[in-house]
Amino acid sequence: MIFFGVLILIAVAAIAGLLLRPATVIGVTEKSLAYSVRGAADSDETGRCQGEGDDWVCTATEGERQVAYVITVDDYGCWEGKRRDRESALPTTLDGCITITDLVRLGD
Repeated sequence: MIFFGVLILIAVAAIAGLLLRPATVIGVTEKSLAYSVRGAADSDETGRCQGEGDDWVCTATEGERQVAYVITVDDYGCWEGKRRDRESALPTTLDGCITITDLVRLGD
C-alpha cells in the first residue's frame, strides 16, 4: 500500500513539474520560446527564435518590423533577454519562463 502511495506522489510531482516548468521535462523549443517572448514583449505576432542550449536570438514584432533580442535560458526554462536594436518602442530587457501555455500553442 505504501508503494502505491509513493508512486502516486511521484506521478503528481511529475505532472506538476510538466505544468509549471515544461522545459525541464521536454526542453526548450524554438516555438515555445518564441511564444513566451511574444507574451513578455506584448507583441502582436509571434517572431522566431534560433539557437540551442542556453543561447538564443529571438524576434518580437513591432508593427511591420522585427526587433531582435539576445536570450539566455536557464535549466528551468526561465529566460532573460536584451534588445539588440537601439531604435524601438519595445522594452530594452525582457524576462519570463516558458509555461505550458507556450508549449501547447501549435500554430499562429
